[in-house]
Amino acid sequence: MSQYKVVSRLDKIKVYDSIAELTDDDFRQVKKLIQIINYKLDIEYDGFQIVLNVILPIVKNKDLRFLIEYTGKRGEYSMLTNLIHFYLDGGFKSSIRYYLGIGKSIDEAVNKTAKFVYNTLKYQTVKYLGVFNLMYKYYISQNYNQKFEDVSGLDKLLLKFEHNALTDEGRIASDYGVPASVVDYYENEDRRVDIKSKFDNYELNSFNKIEKIINKE
Repeated sequence: MSQYKVVSRLDKIKVYDSIAELTDDDFRQVKKLIQIINYKLDIEYDGFQIVLNVILPIVKNKDLRFLIEYTGKRGEYSMLTNLIHFYLDGGFKSSIRYYLGIGKSIDEAVNKTAKFVYNTLKYQTVKYLGVFNLMYKYYISQNYNQKFEDVSGLDKLLLKFEHNALTDEGRIASDYGVPASVVDYYENEDRRVDIKSKFDNYELNSFNKIEKIINKE
């Protein structure tokens, strides 16, 4: 209850109660979502939609509410579900392509992506998904006799949203605002030579600066 203090205790209890009302099939879908997040850092649409349906009643931010409530012509999955999939699949550029694909101009696509990634995703989405994560793990620990810290949840996804990185080096680089390609360098140890070979002058200059900070030179 002491975490995510900007969300009231009453709203956290509402989330817990909604989790307690999920069906066995709902729990299977959520567990499948968590497995996919931990295995390849992507989302499973049905499981993620269940999570969004649980948090929607407590979401106060109007931009986030719109992204959850708007389901397009098919009315099956939230716009947020699609945006997050594209972001995890290809980062900032992939999110821009998503907006271009639904008829936005390049300027609109860039502006909407920037607002989504650096505001809605990093702060609002993390806050509410974080509350779900806490209440879900607490529910599982209480009802299935597991230690809270042993319950798998959305932690990896939240870390990616908040810092745009999973490794310590990647998080440091991201916090200093370096280009995405430099963050990718630290996040993909087996592809570092290839990624660095494609740096332009600006990216290489940023890389050299952040290397000194990381290595404390």
